[in-house]
Amino acid sequence: MSTLRCYAIANQKCDDRTGNDQEVCVKEAKAVETRIRADAEAQLKIWEADQTAIEKTAATQTKAKEEGTAARQNATAEKREANYAVAQAKCGALTGADSDRCLQEAKAKFGM
Repeated sequence: MSTLRCYAIANQKCDDRTGNDQEVCVKEAKAVETRIRADAEAQLKIWEADQTAIEKTAATQTKAKEEGTAARQNATAEKREANYAVAQAKCGALTGADSDRCLQEAKAKFGM
């Protein structure tokens, strides 16, 4: 029920009253309207704050995931390069065609 309708219903009850009794009734009707409006505004502000928090949380989580993905990719690249360096060193102990084949296999295995 809308705030205005609640006020109208409460205010309508004041129509058959007179004098101070009517004045008190109208003030009570306005107080009802004020309470309903205040509660509605508070609920809206709370909802908006919650939505902002959710959006910030989602953005923070997305950023953290992106940074985590980048860190894992960098770590994978560094490990692959280190493993390739080890393979090259091992191939260095070989000569001729064996060395060439060893290096080709290492390049293929480590994506170099």
